[in-house]
Amino acid sequence: MKKIIGLALSLVLVFASAGVVFASAAAISGDWEYTEWRQRITITKYIGNDANVTVPSAIDRRPVTDISALAFSGRNVQNVTIPDGVTHIGDGAFSGCFNLRSVTIPNSVTVIGNEAFYGCYNLTSVTIPDGVTIIGGKTFARCGNLTSISLPDTVTAIGEFAFDDCNKLTNLKIPDGVTRIGDFAFIHCDSLISVTIPGGVTAVGAYAFASCDNLTEVSILTGVTSISAYAFYGCASLTSVSIPISVTSVGDSAFENCKNLTSVSMPDSITTIGIAAFRGCESLASITIPGGVTSMGMWVFSNCPALTHITISDGMTSIDDFMFQDCVGLASINIPDSVTDIGDFAFYGCVSLASIRIPFDTNIGVLTFENCPNLTIYGYPGSFAEEYASAYGMSFADINVRLPLLIAVDYAGKIDAYLEREHNTVCVKPLDGGIALSEFQLFVCQYDGGRLTYIDCPAGTPDADGAAKYNAALPNGGCKLLYWDQNMTPVFDAVLSD
Repeated sequence: MKKIIGLALSLVLVFASAGVVFASAAAISGDWEYTEWRQRITITKYIGNDANVTVPSAIDRRPVTDISALAFSGRNVQNVTIPDGVTHIGDGAFSGCFNLRSVTIPNSVTVIGNEAFYGCYNLTSVTIPDGVTIIGGKTFARCGNLTSISLPDTVTAIGEFAFDDCNKLTNLKIPDGVTRIGDFAFIHCDSLISVTIPGGVTAVGAYAFASCDNLTEVSILTGVTSISAYAFYGCASLTSVSIPISVTSVGDSAFENCKNLTSVSMPDSITTIGIAAFRGCESLASITIPGGVTSMGMWVFSNCPALTHITISDGMTSIDDFMFQDCVGLASINIPDSVTDIGDFAFYGCVSLASIRIPFDTNIGVLTFENCPNLTIYGYPGSFAEEYASAYGMSFADINVRLPLLIAVDYAGKIDAYLEREHNTVCVKPLDGGIALSEFQLFVCQYDGGRLTYIDCPAGTPDADGAAKYNAALPNGGCKLLYWDQNMTPVFDAVLSD
């Protein structure tokens, strides 16, 4: 027995020398269970039945400094006032307080634990005091009637699921000091209309704003480097997004099923676009893939029926499987020479696709252009493109065949610019020293054997003398004819005249 007592005393001395002090056993004072540690009180449980509750500032003349985990969990309280001096609100402290309508949190509080107010369905507004630095995981999740919350500038992190399913939250300002927005942080915040992501945030977490049905405006400030997977998935009211130059990656399904998204601006800093990043964006009409992107995942733009114009910058090396599947409005596309592979089913179901230009060495996958009934593939003789067209019974055209061009000519007969018609795509190509576009007169030139056969002048063109067509000679001089070289670059030929 003496040995046991001696051992116990030795352990006490060891813990004491290490600075470990044991709290007292739980005690009761009125409606409160509590423990004492170093003459400070921690409320461990509210055992009363009142709807309106004020936490005592002291018990037995010792200050109350902490509200422990689950202290009020599931209680039928409606209004709670926490006194000045409390510094810590523990995990789940008020979780499941379904009828809690208001809580007063003093400026002395610096820590609010995970799930502290989880499931407080009738809580309508909260002001977080200065000094709090972290909004923990699920802190306000399932607070279905929370309409506004004020976060102090001291907050640096918003945890996972912090505001999950706060479907009436309309008023939210994320402080500039926030550096992390956790996964699922604002998922299902159906009433959230606008949000600004501060530049200090390095990554917008996965599903962070997913299914925010009424989110119409998102401002992503310079400094953000990545948009994680599913970050804005299913934000059906989002209409436009401008991604800053600091962003290098857009994650899988980041904007998938944003059905009203009409435009996306992506900087050249982006190198990675994940699987299905913009799949199901039914209103997206045009997209420019930045030059820094070398490859993208499957289904990136699949099921985008309004997509009619796609610019793929030189530098892209592959078009992955199903990338443009069922883009039924897409009529033409130009594949840059840097692309070496086009994946399986990449353009499957693009029923309006009429022309596509494919470089000589580009490999083409299985059923890449299946269910594209109007398509003509433009490529080089002996290329994979020609082999594919032959194997699948599709129309193929030699890319070197020259097509009619639209040419802009001034009154002196000098070409100042031209409009290039490349497989149904028309683009303006001004020349050095040319005159303003508003001053151009447009002529449709056709030619045969290297000579112009006629020039179609628009009605009202000066010096047209009422004629609808001219031969090769123009008033005041000839007309230079444009050709395409093997790289599809327009070049000048000899001056044509009488």
